[in-house]
Amino acid sequence: MCHEPWYADIVSYLTTGQISSDWSSQDRHLFFTQVRFFILEESYIFKYCPDQIIRRCLPEDEHRSVLAFCHELACGGNFGPCKTAEKSCRVGSTGLLFSKTLSIFSSCAKTAK
Repeated sequence: MCHEPWYADIVSYLTTGQISSDWSSQDRHLFFTQVRFFILEESYIFKYCPDQIIRRCLPEDEHRSVLAFCHELACGGNFGPCKTAEKSCRVGSTGLLFSKTLSIFSSCAKTAK
């Protein structure tokens, strides 16, 4: 199953300068409020976050591998979901990935609480 990443509209706007014509004025306003924080560099899209860190945006099919790296390999340990979420933010992921850590790794048998 192949579907567009959550940031497809942002990439489209940054490359063409056009938005979907079927959006309401409220949708357009919300989009333009948020799009100013995104940067398109070659084939990657980055977000300038409120903590002044630039983070790479990931498609949903890459979320699990990044979380697995943070959970099992980064900084040597098999930490709980909260610590994994914290580490995933340190390596540069966005809030969408942060919210998934609890559901993905709370069932890990080796997780230290």
